[in-house]
Amino acid sequence: MTQALLLSPDFLEPLSSEQRKQAEAVAAAWMGYLPGMELATAAASAAPEWPQLRLLAALVALTGQTPEARAEAASQLQAAGDGLQQLDRWGQGLLEAAQLWYRGELGWALRRLELLLLEAPQAVFPLKVAEWVCYLRGQESHGPRLLELASWCREHHPEQPDVLAIEAFALELCGCLPQAERCAHEAVEQRSLNPWADHALMHSLQRRGALDQALQWAEQRHGSWQAAAWPMALHNHWHRSLLWLEAAEDRLAWRQWLAVAGHVTPTLGTGEALDWIALACRLELAGPERWPVVLNPIWRQLADGIADRCHQPEAPLIAVQYAWCLARAEPRANQAEALAALRRGVAMQAQSVGWCWRPAAVDLVEAAIALARGQHQQALDRLEPLQGWFALAGGSDAQALLLHQMLLVAARRSGRDALADQIAARLRADRPSLTPLDRVWISRC
Repeated sequence: MTQALLLSPDFLEPLSSEQRKQAEAVAAAWMGYLPGMELATAAASAAPEWPQLRLLAALVALTGQTPEARAEAASQLQAAGDGLQQLDRWGQGLLEAAQLWYRGELGWALRRLELLLLEAPQAVFPLKVAEWVCYLRGQESHGPRLLELASWCREHHPEQPDVLAIEAFALELCGCLPQAERCAHEAVEQRSLNPWADHALMHSLQRRGALDQALQWAEQRHGSWQAAAWPMALHNHWHRSLLWLEAAEDRLAWRQWLAVAGHVTPTLGTGEALDWIALACRLELAGPERWPVVLNPIWRQLADGIADRCHQPEAPLIAVQYAWCLARAEPRANQAEALAALRRGVAMQAQSVGWCWRPAAVDLVEAAIALARGQHQQALDRLEPLQGWFALAGGSDAQALLLHQMLLVAARRSGRDALADQIAARLRADRPSLTPLDRVWISRC
């Protein structure tokens, strides 16, 4: 059994003691979704001659999912590439994976990260990067692959809390729910502040309909999320709101969300904006008679906030959520421009990037626009043939569930009750009994 490291010792060796601490702090923050990832840019700025620090700054920037973050990633990758000869073999492999990620060649990036873990299992940081790449490609479809990686790392580091949390999430993605929950509890036992383990446990408990247990865990643990990185804390609160929505307590779900998230601001990060959009969209799908009036001003604020990043969505599911938001916003010139930019960006990705983009992204976006505008048959015509692509459009299984819910609503409103019932049955496949929201989907939309 080797000691659990995050970054390769040879990768860090040329750096000063203080720079090594900074690099390790960035990696540790990302592994646990704790404060500190933002240190990467400052460290690279303070010592621009070191490609190790430039590479870490590039990887962090790639998670930003905004035009500014992408430009920062390009600059840092260029600098890291210029210093290629100063990187060890492990660092060169990590740089190659980052370059592939930047170019949108996510499948090859994932393969490179897998090789890094195979060659150097003592340095587990590539596991977290691989998990993020899986997010962009659809984590549900990558569950077995992520589980294999996490299990490999756990063989070498059986008590590393972040490895355990990733394994718990991978187990949930594979439908191994009892094992996922045990693994999540082990991760928390190893380090109490473990928001990703909490996240995995909430995923699993909601998936099998154990709402009382899930809400009890969220109530017990949400105080600790204050010490997590803010996007991670907010995302866990998003899951907490989803639990209340699953209990058909939609007003409570929204009140709890507002109490934590506050209000939409122009500086909202992409992850935060997507959580706002996804929750508001689900509220409208599950309770269409009352939520549009409440949410109309929210849609306008969110549309203004995402207008600058619509032309280059990072995954088809992100494009779908942008499309819903822009279509639901009150028609104004800037919303029309943003929607046109989104359509152009998606069409460009569909031409140049494989995976789910080429066969499905354009129709997924157009379906979301149609459904948001109440054009149910048009949405159904586009969504029904694409069901096999839902899990490959990006996001986790819980996030991609939105596409199934959109299809269910479109089918029900178009008079295709048999199809709607079939989808509703799939949504509750892991549950021994119906949740209150399951009954809503069965009865009406």
